[in-house]
Amino acid sequence: MKLNQLLKNLILPVVTAIFFGFMGLFSIISFPSPAFAHSVETNYQLRANALEIHLTFSTGEAFENAAVVVRPPSELGLEPIKGHTNAQGIFIFQPDYSIPGNWSVEIGEGSHWDFLNIPVTSQSIEFEAISQNHLDRPHHHYLADALLGAEVALCFGIFGQFIKTKFKL
Repeated sequence: MKLNQLLKNLILPVVTAIFFGFMGLFSIISFPSPAFAHSVETNYQLRANALEIHLTFSTGEAFENAAVVVRPPSELGLEPIKGHTNAQGIFIFQPDYSIPGNWSVEIGEGSHWDFLNIPVTSQSIEFEAISQNHLDRPHHHYLADALLGAEVALCFGIFGQFIKTKFKL
């Protein structure tokens, strides 16, 4: 009886601390992401009848030569238009105003990426309605977050079963 009490009072906290330390270290090592080092910041402003999109890293450095894909409203079945940012990280979006609807602009690549949904009328860009979220094309890092959550849940489950069977709790 005293040995069982000793195990619960001394060994269980040590094993728990080691487990959580290992789990934290494994989580950091197993999902390295360049997005933690620096992220992409997207700013945009209207310039006459065009939208100037400026892409920089969080360090302030321009994201030059970033891949850009402009998609006209999907219901029309038109081909995407491809381009790149210039040396200052700028891309000028000049929509065809004869094609009103929601245009999308994907800019960047890999984990350095952003998405703009740009509503266009027959006369102008609806600047106040521009959004950076789109349910069909979530930001790329969401999958890594989901995997990390699954890993943590799995570790808790395995550790819980270990403690339960080892100490008959």
